[in-house]
Amino acid sequence: MKQYHYDPVTLAYLGSTDAFPDPEEPGNFIIAGNAVVFAPAENLIPGDGQAIGILQDLSDWTVYENKIGKHYYDADGKEYTIVRLGEILPEWALSVPPLNAGDDKAARIAMANIRIVELIDLTDPDLVDPVDPANVAKLRAWRLYRNQLIALDVRVTPIVWPKVPQ
Repeated sequence: MKQYHYDPVTLAYLGSTDAFPDPEEPGNFIIAGNAVVFAPAENLIPGDGQAIGILQDLSDWTVYENKIGKHYYDADGKEYTIVRLGEILPEWALSVPPLNAGDDKAARIAMANIRIVELIDLTDPDLVDPVDPANVAKLRAWRLYRNQLIALDVRVTPIVWPKVPQ
């Protein structure tokens, strides 16, 4: 008699072996743990990114999407890994870790600093003659934006980011 093995964690089909006869009960066989006595149907043919596995209730074999090893994240950045065939991601799952609000704030301030330095050169009367009043207004807007970012408390949610100047 054949027995068909599956991985107890992933539920993936591992192959088959012969079951050993039970020496205490002639006609019966000893079935290994994590094995069943019915084979996967011959029409179960996994495609790319799929694998044959047993249903969680151990009632039948099926073809699952194989996402084992895929990482996902919650809103706090905690990482999870798919360990079972057919595991469905929770609705709250993120495919990439969320950006830390403090890092986002720092990136926005850095962007503002770069833009401010560019505009300082464009509004310096020793470098540009005549100075374009539109650039002076842009410089003021970017400085205001940077000051609003500096004052922003990213620990308070929801975060209301100041509008980026045009």
